[in-house]
Amino acid sequence: MLYLIRGNDFKAKKWKEAAPEGVNIHLIKGSRISFGLKVFKKTIKLKAREVVVIQRYLNDYPSLLKSILLLCTEICLLFYLKLRGIKFYWVCHNINRESHENFPAILRIRRKLTIRDARKILVLDPILVKYAKEKFHDFRGEILPISFGEYERNVSIHSTKEAGEKKMLNGPNAFRSLSWTDLLTSIKSFRPQNGYLGFCAGSVLEKKKYLENIPKLIEAAKKQGKNLKLLVVSDLREIENQELHQFLVSAPEIFFVNSLVSLDLSELAHHIDFYWTGYDDWSMPYSVYTAVSTSTPTITMNIGVLPRVMEEYEIGLTLSENFENLNFCLEQLNEKRFAYTSFLGTHKWENFGIIIQ
Repeated sequence: MLYLIRGNDFKAKKWKEAAPEGVNIHLIKGSRISFGLKVFKKTIKLKAREVVVIQRYLNDYPSLLKSILLLCTEICLLFYLKLRGIKFYWVCHNINRESHENFPAILRIRRKLTIRDARKILVLDPILVKYAKEKFHDFRGEILPISFGEYERNVSIHSTKEAGEKKMLNGPNAFRSLSWTDLLTSIKSFRPQNGYLGFCAGSVLEKKKYLENIPKLIEAAKKQGKNLKLLVVSDLREIENQELHQFLVSAPEIFFVNSLVSLDLSELAHHIDFYWTGYDDWSMPYSVYTAVSTSTPTITMNIGVLPRVMEEYEIGLTLSENFENLNFCLEQLNEKRFAYTSFLGTHKWENFGIIIQ
C-alpha cells in the first residue's frame, strides 16, 4: 500500500522512517497548491485500492488570491479522489483552528470539505480524540490517535539555520544572532545559582500565549520572592509587539536571542530547569516531546489542552490563572517525580504507521 503524505518536515520524515513493513510512505514536497497535481501524477496509473492520500495542515496564505486558488485545487483533488475511490485521511494537527488563519471564511469551507470526504481523522494524542469528537460531531468516520516520538539531537526543530556571529541588540543579554558555543558559554554564567532558568522558543503565532505572558511570569516570580530567569529564542519583530520586544531586550531576567536557530536541546537541558509554554488551542506542540526526551519538566499556562496533558501523563505542571502558584510549581521541579519514560513508552513515531493501515 502506498501512502502519499503532504509535507516534508522533520515530523513527516520521522513517520516515514518508523513505518512498519508494508507501509510505503511517500512524502509530497512543494507548496500546498501543487499537492493535488502531484497526487494526480503519482496515482493516475495506480489502482485505487493501492493508495491512500493523507492531508495535513490546512493553513492558508496571506494572499487572498492564493488562498482562493488553494481552495479550488483542493476541491479538484477531493473530486478526483472520490471519483477514483481513493481513500483520504486527514492529520488534524490543530483541532479547533489552524495555526495560520488569514481568511477564516475560506478556511471554514476547506475544513468542512476535508471532514466531509475523510475516511479517518488522525489527531496527535489520545487525549485529543475527545476534543475532536466534540468539534467534528457530524463526522461519521474514524477519529484515531497518532503521535510524534522521542527527540533526537540531530533534528532541527525551529530552524535548520546555524547561528551566525555574535550580533548584540541594545540590551544586557539580547542578541540578534549568537553562535551555539557562545550561547552555551553565556547561559552558564547567566543561570542564577540559587534560582531557576526556564526556556522557550519558537516563531510568533496567535495561539502561542506564553510569549506575550513572559513579563507576567517574571513579575509573578518577583512578587513571590523567586529568582527566575528565562532563555527566549524567537523571531519576534519589534513591529509585531513593540512593548514585548522591548521587554525581552531590556529585562535583566531575560536572555534573548532574536532569531530562530538550530539548538542542541539535549545539551541545553543540562543548563535549564523547565520549558515555559502555553497554547490556547487544542493541539500537541512538539516542544512537549523535546522536554520529555531530555528529562525536563514543562510549566504551562492554564489554557488550551496542555494542562490536561501535564496532569494525565505527569510530565509537567500548570500555573493558576493569575500565576499565584508559581512558587509551588518551581519547588515541585525538584521534588516531583515526572513520568518521562512512561510517556515515551506510549508516544512513538511508529504509532503513525500502525494506525494508518
